[in-house]
Amino acid sequence: DLLSIKYWVIIGCKYSVCKNLIEVKLFDNVATIGGFCFYSCSLLQKINLPNSIKMIGDSTFSNGSTFSGCSSLESIDLPDKITCIHANSFSYCSSLKEIVIPKSVTYIEGYAFAYCSNLKSIIVSDSVTGFPETTFAICTSLEKIIFGTGLKTGGVFWDSKYIKEIHCRSTIPPSIIGFNNEVYNNATLYVPKGCNEAYHTAIMWREFKTIVEEWIDNLLYYQKAYYMGIISLIISIISISISVIVTGIPFYCKYIEKKTKIALIACDGII
Repeated sequence: DLLSIKYWVIIGCKYSVCKNLIEVKLFDNVATIGGFCFYSCSLLQKINLPNSIKMIGDSTFSNGSTFSGCSSLESIDLPDKITCIHANSFSYCSSLKEIVIPKSVTYIEGYAFAYCSNLKSIIVSDSVTGFPETTFAICTSLEKIIFGTGLKTGGVFWDSKYIKEIHCRSTIPPSIIGFNNEVYNNATLYVPKGCNEAYHTAIMWREFKTIVEEWIDNLLYYQKAYYMGIISLIISIISISISVIVTGIPFYCKYIEKKTKIALIACDGII
């Protein structure tokens, strides 16, 4: 079930429609994964994408479907050297829950994440300047979107009627074609501090019933288990109140185990 590959370029269609492929291990010298390489590997659950990768698929519409139809793939960490996410790259990945666009990407092509029916969260980095209207088509479970500061143009989210919050980090409202009417009525649009009026008067954005300003520095941008900062925990043991200040950089609290007279805090990081 474990496939080890050690080539600079993995040719397109190499493992497409491989129905028994569950996990893929790529070595750190892989630079390119061709179009259709893992197309319709419906049982593929896990694949690592090392940071040596600079291209996934190519710019032609038919050759971008590198992971299209990988319906069991629940997560993917995109390498931080790719500059474009090509057409259909992750379309029909119906188990994907979250996608974080790395800071190296400047453009996302059409249908790149279309028909990802369980996708709930999208984080678009500050480097992305635009994406066409079909990029996130038929992503029916979307709940949260974060648009980066560099976004100028975007597509449509007409099929995503369950969006609860949208964070738009750009001080100039981007040109986005539109959202479902239920999103305008029920979702909260968060905009940078001092930009409320700009969004209230901008085409499409002014349709939102609720617009809230927020400090960009306070926005939880990359929502991972590791956070930078200071975390204060107050623990009461028996009848004595003990204040414990835990500093984690990075910090990830695994569990808190309480025993008779001991409160154990286990974490990865610096205490």
